[in-house]
Amino acid sequence: MSVAGLDHVSVTVGDLGRSLRFYHELLGLSLLGRGEITAPHLDRIIGLNQPVTLRWAELDLGNGQILELFQYVEPKGEPLVQRTADPGSSHFALRVDDIHQLHARLTESGVTCRSRPVQIPSGDWAGARAVYVLDPDGATVELVQDAPARPSRETPSAH
Repeated sequence: MSVAGLDHVSVTVGDLGRSLRFYHELLGLSLLGRGEITAPHLDRIIGLNQPVTLRWAELDLGNGQILELFQYVEPKGEPLVQRTADPGSSHFALRVDDIHQLHARLTESGVTCRSRPVQIPSGDWAGARAVYVLDPDGATVELVQDAPARPSRETPSAH
C-alpha cells in the first residue's frame, strides 16, 4: 500500500467571497465550481460530531490538481493565528511566471507579503525566486518562480 499522489489541497476560510477575490482574481486561479453542501457522509468524514454545512469552491491548480476552499457555515469556526514555524502549520507553493509583477500587484492590493521576492543563491533551487504571502485568513501561500533557463555547455559562448 502506498500513496499514489496528491488529490487536492484544502484551505478553511472565513469568507468564501473574500478568499475567491484573493485566489481567483488576484492569483488568477480558474474557478471550477462552487456551492453549498450539507450531507451525512460529510459529517462523518469531517468528524466534528454534529451536522456540518459549508460553502465551497474549487480552483484549478493545473495538472489535474485542485485547491478546495471551505467556509464552514455550521459549525462556525474560530480564526487561528499561526506562524509558519509553529508545529501543525502548513503552506503550499504555487509556481508563477513573473514573481516580481505578481508581488507588486498583491502589495498594491493590500496583501501581506513576508518579504520581497528572494533569489535562492545555491543548492537545488539556485536561481529560483520565492516569497511567502498571506491569504485573507492568514494562511501562508508560497510563490515560486523557477530559475531562468541556463544555456547548455554545448551552446557556443558569445565571449
